[in-house]
Amino acid sequence: MKKEDVGSIIFNIFSERFKVEKSKLIPQNYSEPLTGPIFKFDSFMLTYLFFDIQKSFKICISANEILHYEFNSISSITRIVLKHVI
Repeated sequence: MKKEDVGSIIFNIFSERFKVEKSKLIPQNYSEPLTGPIFKFDSFMLTYLFFDIQKSFKICISANEILHYEFNSISSITRIVLKHVI
């Protein structure tokens, strides 16, 4: 799977499943924390996102990746997915 394909699927999850405005889904915001003022995700949304990502890419994200704050932004989630699918 190509990096562009991963990015497209993640973009669709954010825009369709979580109704994030497309104007917020721009590269300059990809490193912003999902729980911050731009995306405003709460713990429930992060949990659903976690399972959506695993299901969409057929991967298993480890507890270490969560504990080390690797699941906290669009860019870090993209890195996790790429690490598992490439």
